[in-house]
Amino acid sequence: MSKSRFLLMATLFEGGLWILAEGIGSFLHIDPMSALSANPDALLYALGGTLPLYLILLLGDRLPSLAALKNLLVDRLGKLLATMSRLEILYLGFLAGTTEEFLFRGVLQPWFEREWGWISGIFLSNLIFALVQIGRAH
Repeated sequence: MSKSRFLLMATLFEGGLWILAEGIGSFLHIDPMSALSANPDALLYALGGTLPLYLILLLGDRLPSLAALKNLLVDRLGKLLATMSRLEILYLGFLAGTTEEFLFRGVLQPWFEREWGWISGIFLSNLIFALVQIGRAH
């Protein structure tokens, strides 16, 4: 697949997630943007949550299960990503991150919380997110 085709497909897929989130949110009477706010505490929480993941990434070569995942990603996307500029990689990361959070944290989690409580909301939205990611890998 060419770089331009990959970028187009990623944009269409992630844009489709945004539209899906808007549609589901409208149907369930949930505004996906209602909890969105920019404040220093949120930034610190985000950085605090990202740091352990980054450290796990650094350990990826030392842990067999993470090494296998890393090898899968490099085999599938490494050559393609190597041809992209930093701006294109930043675009992909921003696009995937915002649209997926919009759907999973902005719509599904509040719906599950409303129906079954906050623990179920967090658990179920993360479970569905993980299953989607596993499905994409195969």
